Amino acid sequence: LDAIDPILLQQIDEAILKGHSDTNVYLLFIISVISYSTNVGQYEKAKSLYSIVISVLSENTNPVIQALCKQAAAQINVIDGNYTAFHKLMKESISLIDRDCPRYLRILINYSTMLATEGLLNDLDILDLNVLNSNTNDLYAFFIADIKLINYVMIGEYNEGVKLIKEMQNKNKNHRRANNLDASINLFKIISGDFEEANYKF
Repeated sequence: LDAIDPILLQQIDEAILKGHSDTNVYLLFIISVISYSTNVGQYEKAKSLYSIVISVLSENTNPVIQALCKQAAAQINVIDGNYTAFHKLMKESISLIDRDCPRYLRILINYSTMLATEGLLNDLDILDLNVLNSNTNDLYAFFIADIKLINYVMIGEYNEGVKLIKEMQNKNKNHRRANNLDASINLFKIISGDFEEANYKF
């Protein structure tokens, strides 16, 4: 869990009480706070914040914000151990936005991460897999690579994982994360059963 910043929490509470004239902006803020609250272990706060989402959300809410609200609801269900609802809500979230929407990839990344943690990335609709594989936005390149790496670990495709890491190294030599990819390769070698001493140098 992340460390709790008491000053930040106070500022968040003040902003929540103050509200915002634009409900889309306000909902986006609440959703972000729900994510932060779960990351710092404040699960009851996250649940109470979602009650605000329910009270503010309407059919006039921007579709992207509606999708993010669905994903926030999914987070709440994970807290309660309701993984069936979690899966359902995450799948519903991407159905609310057209694939040509500029924000679709961000919503899809969230959904794909969930599938990858269970080794189910290939269960994505073929059109959605194409969206991930055809991404040309450097901002999302490492996010998508991480999703694929998680999935490779879960399904035991360790060689494919190492191959992807090397591709990322060649394409992104000047990226701030490029130097950390050697450690990822070593991790893949270890979980594949290669226990050479050199693989433990991170």
